[in-house]
Amino acid sequence: MSESMTLILNEQINTLLQELTNLCKDSQDLTFSRREFDLLSALECRDDDIKYSAIFKMDELGKKLDEIVTRDHRFPGEETRMVRTGNGATCFYPFNIGTSLLRLALEYKSAEAAIEWALKVLGTKAATGKFICAIWGVPVDRQIQLTAEVKIVPIEDIPYSEQKKFIMGNFNTSTVTSMLDFIPPQSALILEKLIDPYIYDPKQSDASENDDFLKNHELFNEIITVLTVVGPRISMSSAYWFTFDDPDLERASLGGGRGGHMHEILPSSLGDFSILNEHDAQKIVQAYLSLSEPMRAPVRVALQRLNQAQRRRSVGDCAVEVATAFEALLGDKANNEMMHKITVRSVRLIGGTVDVRKRNAALLKKSYEVRSKLVHTGQANPSEMISVCGQRITTAALMKEVIVLCVQVIRVIILRRSIPDWSIFDITEHNEIGD
Repeated sequence: MSESMTLILNEQINTLLQELTNLCKDSQDLTFSRREFDLLSALECRDDDIKYSAIFKMDELGKKLDEIVTRDHRFPGEETRMVRTGNGATCFYPFNIGTSLLRLALEYKSAEAAIEWALKVLGTKAATGKFICAIWGVPVDRQIQLTAEVKIVPIEDIPYSEQKKFIMGNFNTSTVTSMLDFIPPQSALILEKLIDPYIYDPKQSDASENDDFLKNHELFNEIITVLTVVGPRISMSSAYWFTFDDPDLERASLGGGRGGHMHEILPSSLGDFSILNEHDAQKIVQAYLSLSEPMRAPVRVALQRLNQAQRRRSVGDCAVEVATAFEALLGDKANNEMMHKITVRSVRLIGGTVDVRKRNAALLKKSYEVRSKLVHTGQANPSEMISVCGQRITTAALMKEVIVLCVQVIRVIILRRSIPDWSIFDITEHNEIGD
């Protein structure tokens, strides 16, 4: 390299470093509002007027760096560079690169460190990270490896990120709320992932992760759904996102964004569910995921309806949901004598002593009476007393027991890995089948 070229390259390096250093000094003199927030503090302020004033000012100052950066030989000029994440991609360079450098220089109190960060990001070929889904209703006291790929951990154990900060401290101020607005998730599913390539030129390749993301998201949904019967419990997804293991690379992804599931029915409370049993969770989750899709489909419907039944405030609505769950698994193409079929097949699948079978049959028949009341009158009284095998219990207590029976039936089907041929099942003798 000629001496003149060396001088030019060194001048580029010095120009960027000097300009970024000068902007940091200028920024330190800025204040926002009467409380005199500095620029960084204003960016984190909960007062939107102060926060957005700081954002606009940061953007204005950062634009002064954009042209200098693109002329610096260490950077890829005007060419675009995208950062690939586990749930999409985001533009890292040259869009707002000056703003990113300025903010980091202020945080690090070093212009040189900020430049080194940007160069590190642009030079990273591959990176590891975690696809995460926070969930309600499934407390755990330690890490549990549910499958070869997916583990569940206490929410406190997931890496810090802007997404974790949001879900742990975000409380809805709307007049339309549910208890979930005030209860942070208790645990999270995690799937380790390699992102390769990490940084890429969009003109040369389409390196989006959409197909893989949808596959991982569906896997998480299936696991959350089947955890309903490791209890019973109301297992619900809160939010999902991807985070890089390296904080420098996580920052470059701008948080990567988060998604959530639009739950049709929200519970009035989550209850006090037991700590997840490691062995039982592994057994049920792995057996469920091993089912073929034609086999898994009716089981999925039953699980979803059972989960919704536990969210319902009305015992009548609960009875409708549970009946739908039973019929999805134990019904056949004929739609006659459904209550009798569900009762007989459930009792036989669960097994037990004669007294247990009699009580289970009585509980199921009474639950269909509750369902019928709702369908024909529009209401069912949770405090109404009902006689079951000579014992007086409330309708609400009845439905709690029926939910447990539904859990047992679903578990039997999952562990059998098949739904019986009812034309044979109904006419043969059975010993205890339950797990």
